[in-house]
Amino acid sequence: MALGDDSSEAAKGFSERGERELLDTFLARLEKERGRYGEALEALDRERAALSGQGSILTLKSSILANQRGILLAALGRRAEAASEFERSYEGALSLSHEVGMARNALSLARLRRHEPSPGLFAKLDEAFGRLVNRGDPDAALLAGRIALERLGLAEASALPAPSASPAPPAAPLPA
Repeated sequence: MALGDDSSEAAKGFSERGERELLDTFLARLEKERGRYGEALEALDRERAALSGQGSILTLKSSILANQRGILLAALGRRAEAASEFERSYEGALSLSHEVGMARNALSLARLRRHEPSPGLFAKLDEAFGRLVNRGDPDAALLAGRIALERLGLAEASALPAPSASPAPPAAPLPA
């Protein structure tokens, strides 16, 4: 499948395997934008099957693919499978200390399980919140705020009590 001399600049420098992965990534995105979630899921599955022996890059890529699969599965109404993918993606992001990935997956899980929150879900939200707050940058603060709001909504909707203490505030005030 190597594109040869007439390939686009975007594909130059990629092996045949890399070109396939790049193609599947773009195809999945296009199919998703067209509302063809099943076809997008198939492209992601091909990309996932091609992953092997890439170390921490494999973990990051697998985490991203799991997140994308979760989004598509949720759109297809396959909630249990979507939750499993978000869990997998959260764990991959956690193993890499990727706070934003953790936060996005915790939020996705919270939205998916809004009517069935669990202590484990609260723990994920709290862990992601604490890591984001400690970063102290504006983008992290915005994401932490989204987590706080989602967590508050879950606590109000469930029989589980809200936490009695929250993580320490950032060392420096955030810009207005």
